[in-house]
Amino acid sequence: MAVTEAAVRADARPSAGLGIHRAPLIGLMALVLVFLWRMAAHAITVVNMRSFPGEQLYFVGGAIGLFGCALIWIGMKRDELGATLLGYMGGAFIWMGWFETAFHGFSESLAIPTLMSNGVPALTPGLLLMESTAVILLANLVFLGANKETRCRMFLWFHRHFRLRPNKPTPGYRRQFARITAIETVFVSWFMYIAIILAFDPRVLGFRHPVTMGLFYGVIAWGLYLTFFKLVKYRAMAGAVRYAIPTGGILWLAVEMAAAWRWYPEIWVKPYEYPLTNVAILVAFAALMALVARAPERGERSEADAAAVAAARR
Repeated sequence: MAVTEAAVRADARPSAGLGIHRAPLIGLMALVLVFLWRMAAHAITVVNMRSFPGEQLYFVGGAIGLFGCALIWIGMKRDELGATLLGYMGGAFIWMGWFETAFHGFSESLAIPTLMSNGVPALTPGLLLMESTAVILLANLVFLGANKETRCRMFLWFHRHFRLRPNKPTPGYRRQFARITAIETVFVSWFMYIAIILAFDPRVLGFRHPVTMGLFYGVIAWGLYLTFFKLVKYRAMAGAVRYAIPTGGILWLAVEMAAAWRWYPEIWVKPYEYPLTNVAILVAFAALMALVARAPERGERSEADAAAVAAARR
């Protein structure tokens, strides 16, 4: 399907909706939504681990993952925005319920010891097990990047600059936004975890290594660039949410690193010490999600999405 200049202009036309559903607020709302969920997800995970000891946690995690699958399946038949939001939450619940619970459970069953550095715990058993999946993650990224229908900015950048185009996209191909967004959510979470684990692993870099410090400031600069030079230009909420997932993941990497250095208390991993704050975060997320869901539809492709695909096909 050719992307014409007229199609891009048509998608950029304003449509009905609340006054806040326009650039640059659309992009900023999507980014805040991703950040609020990151905080809420941490708190929910801590509550689950304390409330369901032993094998109970694995049954609960399995149920949470199945719920995520149901959301994705429902989203497969929704319009672009509904599919994107359901895919995002579905992928988030799959990561929380299946991935994180599995890493925690298998690390315990395998009796993996905590990695120590100078007598201080550096990485938990669950994180060490997750670190071992780095090669699996890399292989999957290669497979995903070889998809000729992809519109992922990172993959398109590699296709364009390294002449790795797998083939021309299928004419008339319609994207499955719920599935795409769920995959993006899982892989962004997975990639960011691997990145921070490798940075903090004393056998690779370590907490105070100059490269780790450089990574911290680098991801801040990269995340701010994506936010204020890319994300704020979005005029369609669905596209903004999908772009905010990796953008938020990059910026959240800096948040996690600063917390590990004890620059501030991680309130979202202490729901029993800060119950009102964590409830407020969850309520704010739910309210913003409802507001985002009311944004007007703008068709399958946002202006930024269309421009990126058109550039990749030149």
